[in-house]
Amino acid sequence: MTTVLMILFHLLFSPGTKPPVAERWIIERNSVFTIEGKSNVAPFKCQTSQYLNNDTITILKDDNPHAPFYFNGGLKVMIRWFNCEQQVMTREMWRTLKEKERPEMKINLISITRFKQNGQKAMGLVDIELAGVTKRCEILFEVHNGHPKMLSFSGTRQMCFADFRLKPPNKLAGLIKVEENLMVNFTIKMKAVG
Repeated sequence: MTTVLMILFHLLFSPGTKPPVAERWIIERNSVFTIEGKSNVAPFKCQTSQYLNNDTITILKDDNPHAPFYFNGGLKVMIRWFNCEQQVMTREMWRTLKEKERPEMKINLISITRFKQNGQKAMGLVDIELAGVTKRCEILFEVHNGHPKMLSFSGTRQMCFADFRLKPPNKLAGLIKVEENLMVNFTIKMKAVG
């Protein structure tokens, strides 16, 4: 809704501009999401192997060279898609992320600064909803658009369990404790529709 209002405001108060072009993109199966952290025993990595939803994103582009590109739509990553390479850690991470109550993490793309060249950096604005809590954050993405029908955004963001009102997992009566800070890595790959 916010995105639509921003676009309407931009159109009403920018005389002589063309209406934005809406491009539809489907999220590719080889999109990957990774959560990396450390415990007092060893570092760990929880990663999705493939993206199984048929979600589409609309990118709205206008002819104002200073305005960002706006998005409509987002992604739903099921918590059970995360594998931490050890069954005990995987199940503990699912429990910590409240998989039974909130089985998916939602990533809603809001906007991204303009990009043209393959490999260019662009600042994205993203809402991440996890365990029923939404956090808006900026992520510096590397954009890959070497093929006109393919587009990908790769970025990393440091977050912590407390951002989503979660407590880090601990096992064996507190002998294994996970640190509060996490690195969340996004590789969102898209293919043009039509």
